[in-house]
Amino acid sequence: MKIQFKEKKKNIVLIAMSDIAFLLLIFLIIIVNVKSEDQVILPDFNYSVKAYPENLFLLTVKSNGEIFAGDNPITIDQLQSYLFNAYKQVSIGIYADKDTDYEYISNVLKIIQESDIYNIVLLTDRADE
Repeated sequence: MKIQFKEKKKNIVLIAMSDIAFLLLIFLIIIVNVKSEDQVILPDFNYSVKAYPENLFLLTVKSNGEIFAGDNPITIDQLQSYLFNAYKQVSIGIYADKDTDYEYISNVLKIIQESDIYNIVLLTDRADE
């Protein structure tokens, strides 16, 4: 006598597959609608309070590389000797034209670092000026 086995019907749960298909459809719709050419436009920076340290020593770097300590023009070598003799608790404010090449600013920062002064403030003009 042969033993007969009852074959069980195999059920596939279609609910989970429909959820995945629906999420995939939403994902594709969102990706297609996003444009890669869009740019982020940041608002202008407006800051109304001038918060300078009390002992700020102002250095101005012009677009042609000239350096001014306060109102007096100085050279890179003079700046190094001046800062070497300065107090270490002084803060340096660096103001530069927007057209100033970064090489000039980098040279000034290097000399300030060699003088062991690490309190540095970068100054800019206000947007409405």
